[in-house]
Amino acid sequence: MLATALLLGVQGAAAGAPAGAASTPCVFFGEAHACQSADPQVTLEVLNQHETSQCAFHESWSWGDASAGGEMTLRGSIEGSTQLLGSHTYAAPGTYKIVVTGYVVSEEPNPELICEAPPVEYSFTLLPGSGGPAPIVRESSPAPVLSALAESHRKWRAGTALAHLAGSGSHPAPPVGTVFSFALNETASVRMSFVREAAGRRVGGRCSAATRTNRRRPRCRLAVAAGTLSFTAHPGRNTAYFQGRISVSRALSPGDYELTITAANAAGQRAPARSLHFMLLG
Repeated sequence: MLATALLLGVQGAAAGAPAGAASTPCVFFGEAHACQSADPQVTLEVLNQHETSQCAFHESWSWGDASAGGEMTLRGSIEGSTQLLGSHTYAAPGTYKIVVTGYVVSEEPNPELICEAPPVEYSFTLLPGSGGPAPIVRESSPAPVLSALAESHRKWRAGTALAHLAGSGSHPAPPVGTVFSFALNETASVRMSFVREAAGRRVGGRCSAATRTNRRRPRCRLAVAAGTLSFTAHPGRNTAYFQGRISVSRALSPGDYELTITAANAAGQRAPARSLHFMLLG
């Protein structure tokens, strides 16, 4: 009876070899083995120890670090041949355990053949002073800090000027409108979202716009999105003059509003939102 199997093994410097002799990248195939190298790239191959062309196998593997492993289904081949499973580049020196498991997907009827895909483990040591590409170290930057949100007037009349951020110098407050101010610890994209607080009626467990048919229902506060503004703000104190206009053709109508300000840096990290309330007079 001929045993048909896929085995994995190793090429490269054996564990314990001098570091100077370990510049060859490790290629694993065959039986369990250990390998060390200054090259961070490792390759996994299948060794067809016998004739396996009548067998199909599913192989999966993990690299022993935080990266995702892999899997694939492959057809066997002639005795002594190798087939590529995958390769991986490690980011930091250390010792890693590579685990390969598999199972037989199908085999053609042959009483003289037994298809096998035994599990195997390898040990790879990446030596300090890698001769390969330098690892990329990405440090996550902290989220921006949005603080000291304030407004110059709680009640104010609408004007015709568009909203804009003031520069770093001082400017007199406009006679119409209000001035929003806030502080940032870094440059960030700032979004101002305006929500109008209207009187509503609670219908079916939710707050709906007041109508003649639901006027006897319980009262509630209905939040209606009224528009947004976006700016690029600088570190330190920022001042935004606002007279009620969202754009050239659109303005807030009189009423009670909630303003929510969010900030995000270039890395996409967001500061906790800040909110305040104001009344726009008619």
